[in-house]
Amino acid sequence: MKDKISSSNIFTSSNPQTYTVNLTEDGFSPQDLTINKGDAVVFTTNRKQPFWPASNLHPTHGIYPQFDPRQPIESNQSWSFRFDKVGTWKYHDHLAPLYRGIINVEDKRSQLNDCDNVKDEKMVECWERLVDSTLQNKGLSEAFETVADLYQKEPQFALSCHDFAHKLGEKAYKLFADKKDFELSDKSSYCGYGFYHGFMETLLQTTADMNQARKFCEYADTQLKKTTSDAKGACFHGIGHGAVDGSDPRYWGNAQAMIKPALELCEKVSDDENPPPRYGKLFRCASGVFNGLEILASSNQYKLSLNRGDPFWICRNQPDKYKEACFMQFIVALLNVTGNDFIESAKIIDSIKEDEYALPTLQSLVVELPHQGKIDYKETLSYCRNLPVRFRETCVYSFAEGFMKYGPPQKEYVEALKFCKSFLLTDQEKQACLKRILSLLRIWYTAEKSKEICQGVDEKYRWNGCRY
Repeated sequence: MKDKISSSNIFTSSNPQTYTVNLTEDGFSPQDLTINKGDAVVFTTNRKQPFWPASNLHPTHGIYPQFDPRQPIESNQSWSFRFDKVGTWKYHDHLAPLYRGIINVEDKRSQLNDCDNVKDEKMVECWERLVDSTLQNKGLSEAFETVADLYQKEPQFALSCHDFAHKLGEKAYKLFADKKDFELSDKSSYCGYGFYHGFMETLLQTTADMNQARKFCEYADTQLKKTTSDAKGACFHGIGHGAVDGSDPRYWGNAQAMIKPALELCEKVSDDENPPPRYGKLFRCASGVFNGLEILASSNQYKLSLNRGDPFWICRNQPDKYKEACFMQFIVALLNVTGNDFIESAKIIDSIKEDEYALPTLQSLVVELPHQGKIDYKETLSYCRNLPVRFRETCVYSFAEGFMKYGPPQKEYVEALKFCKSFLLTDQEKQACLKRILSLLRIWYTAEKSKEICQGVDEKYRWNGCRY
């Protein structure tokens, strides 16, 4: 059943494509359900006696005659019906007609078409109204579905996808703070986890309640672990991101002073990690801090400027425990310095002598290639193969990872695997590429879907990559 849980203390996830309605002694639950055209509803009961959900009117079921199993359903069984007609469909239990319910079927695609005739400069505004309306009227999971649909329908939307997920996080926190019901969607991983950036940024700026922030991350992990293995990590990244707000003018122009309170906060929320694992809470939180700093540095308001002689200067001055997180997050700053020249950017990364910092930094650079529209396989492979030897294998699999990060929601793996399987790759490159992508599947998908994707790969490449 697609439940809505009180935002005061609990969050849950749901699947908007298949819903469950359960007949109890108190009636159908939920009694009034809104779905999209093409969605399915599974009817069940716990009354321990047969039931028969069917369209009004009783007893003919003539208003929507297809919505009728045409026989009783045993109490230990269920009946599923896919609704392909838009409308408000009232129904009842044919065996106990006092039990009644409503299924509202909408055509989301027609809503998306409302923006078709909007001029370019107003397009983003129209998308925002559509996403906002969906969030308010249908909940967070449906709003993410609208984001996914826009991604598929509007080529330009992909560039704004992270920003829209960020805004959903902001608005979800406001619902949470107002103690209104909303769902923590299993789609919160969409568009680079922008949802957690927005949620935590708003929470910290509103209440600065770190206990609440930590509990939210732990609960996200508990509720979403079946659909993603990275909810907690993404959430702690959001804490660090939200903690760097640039609100104190006294620190403007002093990058280290601006991030110092945020890093101290990361230490506090990660104090149960002793010693901290390499990519644990402290790392993810710190990565959010440096991500936030890099964003502030792009605005003249905070009196921060790019160090064109060494865009990584702030990272080189960090304690070792923060260096990797910093280097990886300053890729956009690096690209700004080099004018999006990936060859020049790689040369600067090669100035990082320690492999433990240089390799993940190079990885972060190459992941951005698809986002920059650089998706030519031959060109990328030529670029990778001409890098210093220590970077070559990392470069190849990172290009595939870029498709995962910026691909269409729920189809991120398609282009990634297509590249990894390409005849242009050597066998060694294929092995490294597939191992990396298969190991990432659980971040985006359920164990079942990850297994299905993994088993579609030649066995000789999947033996050490598949993780369910």
